[in-house]
Amino acid sequence: MTILPHTADRRFWNVRLAFCYAPIVLGLPLGMAVQAVAGGSPLPDNEDTGDMAGWVFAVVYGGFTIQAITLMGAFVLHARARWPQVFRMAARDLRPGATRSVQVLFVNGAALVAAVVGVMQIVWAFSGGDLGGDPRFETAAQKTFVAIGGPLAFAGALGALALVHRRGSGRMVGAVAAAWVGAGHLFSWGLFSGGTNGFSTLVHMFGAIAGMLLAVACILTLVENEPKPLPRADGRSLDREHAPGG
Repeated sequence: MTILPHTADRRFWNVRLAFCYAPIVLGLPLGMAVQAVAGGSPLPDNEDTGDMAGWVFAVVYGGFTIQAITLMGAFVLHARARWPQVFRMAARDLRPGATRSVQVLFVNGAALVAAVVGVMQIVWAFSGGDLGGDPRFETAAQKTFVAIGGPLAFAGALGALALVHRRGSGRMVGAVAAAWVGAGHLFSWGLFSGGTNGFSTLVHMFGAIAGMLLAVACILTLVENEPKPLPRADGRSLDREHAPGG
């Protein structure tokens, strides 16, 4: 059943649903590894605050990690079947389309904002409650989870810039993957995390907007470079990817 009628709409929301879990897949295991080296509990002493107990943390976030891995894996399989040309596309194959100027405007501005947001996530990982960070994130595992958002934001910006500006000599699948993961993180983190004061709320808000614009710029680039359908004898069109012998 088709819920969203346009290919670009379906691609956009599929990406959001899958890759908003990227920080969990990367940050949670890495954070636990760092905590194992540093020693101590991955959660602060919160018996008096009524917050989450350790065993609840393990069950809940362990479940999130499994869900994240399976959803992202399922999306990759879906993408290979639905848009196989993306996995073969090279920079030299990309041609400028009607929205080229919009793509450049969106990706250049959003990449700059994404870089600032990424720096702030790394700063907050070390500053704790200072400078607008979340004071509840005290342990090595929690700080690592926050810090991983910085590299994800940088990857999203660099991947989107490479795709829109046709950088590189090989296939663009690496740039596409980096752009989707980074943009998905920025959008979901900015939309759902909120902030502890006015400054951090602005950072989250601009992060969400930057993730949205990075994704839109990449979507426009890919949509304008989709293979044109082949004509059929009955006057209808046939997708090149599903044409006999194609």
